[in-house]
Amino acid sequence: MWTLWVNAGAKELANMPLVLLQYTAILGIVGLVLIAYRAAPAPAQRTQYVYGAVLGVAGYLLTLLVAEFIQSPSKPYIRNDLLFLACLLGGWRGGGIAFVLLVLARWQFGGSAQMPAATLDLMLFFASGLVAHWVVRNRSVLELRWHHLLLVWLVRVATGLLSVGVIALLGWLPTSLVYQVTALRVFGALPALALLAGLYTLFRLDAQHHVLLQRERDRGQLHPLTGLPNRRAMLDHLQSLFAETPARPHTLVLLESANYVEMLLAQGHSWADSMWREVAAHMNGAALPHTLSTCRPRVFQFTDTALAVVLHGVSSQEVEHKELAQALHHSLHLIWREAGNQPHQPQLRLTVTPLHSPDHTTAAEAMRDASLLLQQRIDLGEPVHFFHRGFAQQAALDSVVLSQVLQWIDTGQPPMAYQPKCHLATLQVKGAEALLRPAPIDGTPISPSHVLAVAARHRLLPALEWSTVVAVVRDAQRCWQESPGLSLSVNISGASLSTPGFAERVQALLHDAHLPPSTLTMELTESSPLPDVASVKTNLRTLHACGIAMSLDDFGSGYSGLSVLAHHPFAEVKIDQHMVAMIDVPRMKSAIQIALDTARHYDARFVAEGVETEAQRDTLAGMGVDTGQGYLFAAALPIQDFLAFVRQSLLPRQSALPLPA
Repeated sequence: MWTLWVNAGAKELANMPLVLLQYTAILGIVGLVLIAYRAAPAPAQRTQYVYGAVLGVAGYLLTLLVAEFIQSPSKPYIRNDLLFLACLLGGWRGGGIAFVLLVLARWQFGGSAQMPAATLDLMLFFASGLVAHWVVRNRSVLELRWHHLLLVWLVRVATGLLSVGVIALLGWLPTSLVYQVTALRVFGALPALALLAGLYTLFRLDAQHHVLLQRERDRGQLHPLTGLPNRRAMLDHLQSLFAETPARPHTLVLLESANYVEMLLAQGHSWADSMWREVAAHMNGAALPHTLSTCRPRVFQFTDTALAVVLHGVSSQEVEHKELAQALHHSLHLIWREAGNQPHQPQLRLTVTPLHSPDHTTAAEAMRDASLLLQQRIDLGEPVHFFHRGFAQQAALDSVVLSQVLQWIDTGQPPMAYQPKCHLATLQVKGAEALLRPAPIDGTPISPSHVLAVAARHRLLPALEWSTVVAVVRDAQRCWQESPGLSLSVNISGASLSTPGFAERVQALLHDAHLPPSTLTMELTESSPLPDVASVKTNLRTLHACGIAMSLDDFGSGYSGLSVLAHHPFAEVKIDQHMVAMIDVPRMKSAIQIALDTARHYDARFVAEGVETEAQRDTLAGMGVDTGQGYLFAAALPIQDFLAFVRQSLLPRQSALPLPA
C-alpha cells in the first residue's frame, strides 16, 4: 500500500506546477474583479453573482485546458477549489452559479464516466463552502485574523478527504484512482492554503484602500472649523431625498445669528464654532421638543455663519401651522438662558423654505434657492421667516406684495385688525394690539413678516409703518367715542424710530385727531435692531415726554432685553406666546416670574401674549399677571368686530368671555 501512495504522490507532485499556475491565474482574475469594483462599487448581492460567474467561467475554461493537455487518469483540476471559493465569496448565489458551470464542464469535457462521483464531490464542496461563508460572513475583512483563514482552510481540506472517503465507500471510484485522488488532495493542501492566503491579502489590501478613500471622502464632507457635515454632505443627503419614490415633502431651516459680529467681538472667533456645535448637539439631544424630534432633524454647516437643518416628512406650511420653527427657536434660546449670567447671548433667526418646489428639479437648485433667499432676507427683528415657494415664484409673489404695499402707503389704508388685551380676572378689555392682516394672494396666505420684509428690501418700511400709525389713529377715534380711555398699540421698528421728526409727526397726528397721547402705544419688538443713533434717542425722549407709551414686545426672547429696558423708558413689557405655552415647565415659569419682577422694577405694565387655555390664564393670574392677550379671549378682529367685542366685555358675566364667531 505504501508503494501505491508513494507512486501516486510522485505523479501528483509532477502536476503541482500546473496546479500552482492555475491558482496564480485565479489570484489574477480576482484581483481584476477587485480593481473593476474600485471604480464602480456594487451592492453586495450583485458582487456575489459576479464572483460566482467569474469563478464558474474560470473553472469551465480551466477544465477545458486540463482535459485537452493532461492525459492521466487523475487530472490536476482545481474546480473544487473554485467552487469552494465561489461559495465562500458569493454565498449560495455565487456558489449556485459556479456549481452549474462546473458540473456542465465536467460532463462536457470528462464524459459520463464517474459523473455521479464527480457531482457528489462538487456537492460536498458546495456545502463546505457555504459553511465557510457562514463563518466569515458577519465579519469585515479587516476584522478577520489568520486563525479564521486557517479554519476555512481546514474546512476545505477536510471536505476533500471526506469526499474521497464517501465516494470510495459507495464504490463509485476504482481503487487505483482512490490513492491518486487522495494524494492529489493531500499534496494540494499547502498550495490551497497559499491560494487562500493570497486572496486574503488581496481583499485586505482592497479593504484598507476603501477605508482610506472613505476617510478622505468623510474628511471632505466635514466643515474644517466646526467638524459638522458641510454643504457637500448636505448636497449628497438632498440628492437621496430627491430620489425618493414617491416624493415626500421636506423642509429646510436656515439658522443665523443676527448679532454674529457683536458676539465675535465679545467672545472671540472660537465662539462661533462652539455655538454651532452646541446647536447641532441640541438638535440630536433628548431635550429637543417631541414635535421636532419626529421630523428627524439633520444638521449641516451651510456657511461659516449659518447652519442648515433638514426636517424630514413635513412641509414648510406644516412647519408654520404647527409652529415648529418657533418651538425650535425657543428651545435653542433656552440653551443660553440656562447657561447663566452672560453679558452677550446669540440672537438666532430662522429662515424656513421647502426643499421640493416646482422650481427645484435637483438638490443643487434647492440649495441655490436657499442661498438666494438667505441673501435677500431683511432682518426686521422677527426670529422666523417663511418662504413657501422657490426663489422665482417668491420673486413673482413679492412683486404683487410690493404693489399692495405701495397702494397702502398712498391711501393710508393698510388692512389692520385688533387683538384685545384683557384683564385676566375681570376679562374686560383694557386695550388692543393693531396687527397687519394682508389678504391672501391667489389663495396664498401672506404673513405680516413677509410684507415687512418686502417693504424693507425696497426701503419702504418707515413709510409702511407710518401708514399703519395713520390707520390706527383713525380707528382710535372710533374707539375713543365708544370707550374713552381705551389704548391701541401699533408695532414700529428701529427704522421708524431712526427717522428724524418721527415723534413730532405722531404727536401732531394725535393732536389733529383730537386724541390724548394715552390713546396710542408704540410697540417695539425686543429683537428688533435699535440703532444707537441720536435720532432714536431723540424720538424716544419726545414720545415719552408727550405721554405716548412705549411697549417692549417679546421680552425675554432676545439677548438685549435688560439693556434696552434699562436705557429707555418703556411703560409696558410683553412676553411672547412660546413662553406662555411652556408655563407648565418649571424653568419657564421661573423665567416668566423673573420677567414679571423686572417689569415691576421698572414700573412697567406686564402683558402675557398667547394665552390660549384657562389653565394658562389661572397660572398667570396666580403669579400676579393682570393682563393677557391671546385666542382664549379673541383673535385679531376688524375694527367693527373689535368694538362689538368691547361692548360685550362690559356686560356683566361670571366667567370667561365667549369667543367671537
